[in-house]
Amino acid sequence: MSIAGWDQWDENIRDGIYLINMSSGFPPRESKLLFETDETYGLGNLVWAPNGRYIGITGGTNTNNPYVISLDGKIVWEPPSEIYPLGGDMISWSSDSTRFVYTAFTDNTTTENFDTQLVIGDVSKGTAHSIDLPMKAFFPYWSADGEWIIFLT
Repeated sequence: MSIAGWDQWDENIRDGIYLINMSSGFPPRESKLLFETDETYGLGNLVWAPNGRYIGITGGTNTNNPYVISLDGKIVWEPPSEIYPLGGDMISWSSDSTRFVYTAFTDNTTTENFDTQLVIGDVSKGTAHSIDLPMKAFFPYWSADGEWIIFLT
């Protein structure tokens, strides 16, 4: 089954993030390009904020920096790359959709390897704060009540 307008792929189809409207049932009848990728932003994982207003994006081919876009396709949060030069991955949203946590990768010249930090991003304030831990941290997730973050080492 095809979505209206997608039955003939051509050179005008661009890499990016697409939305498919499922409110009219199956098969879907509507889609739209939300965010087009370019040399700066690659695609990786997509994570909806619980309020449905934001999408957290991680990974990609050209950068590993996570960022957040709104449903009008505008970037509303980017990490300060000078602090987290190797990017990050694995976004999890707080239940109120104001903050998110992700794993940031940092250079460790002592061990010639990488270290990790947990970073809390705040969409409303446009800030990022790192939590330095004595071990590597992966797959962080917020608790439903917003009081805890769980992660693997």
